[in-house]
Amino acid sequence: MDKNIKLIDGVFSAEDAREVIGSLLQFKITFHEKKNFSNEIRTGTGDHHSVLRIQELKTMQLDFDKFLHGVDPVAEFEVFAEITLHKK
Repeated sequence: MDKNIKLIDGVFSAEDAREVIGSLLQFKITFHEKKNFSNEIRTGTGDHHSVLRIQELKTMQLDFDKFLHGVDPVAEFEVFAEITLHKK
C-alpha cells in the first residue's frame, strides 16, 4: 500500500526556491534535533539515527546554498518534490 504526495510542483525564482527548500531542510534538522534531545532526556543517550540524519541534512543544506550562490535571484527553476509513503 503506497501513497504519493506531491509536495512541491512549480516554477520558483532562485530566491523563492532558496526559501522553500531551505525551510524544508531546516524543519527536518529541527525535527531531528528535538527527537535527539527528547531521547537524551528520557534515556540518557541520543538517537543515533537522528544524529546521523542531522549531519546529512546540514551537508545537503550547505550543498544547496553553494548551488544557488551567485545565481541571479530572479532566475527561475522548476522544482518538484514527491513523497512516497510505503507501508512495511
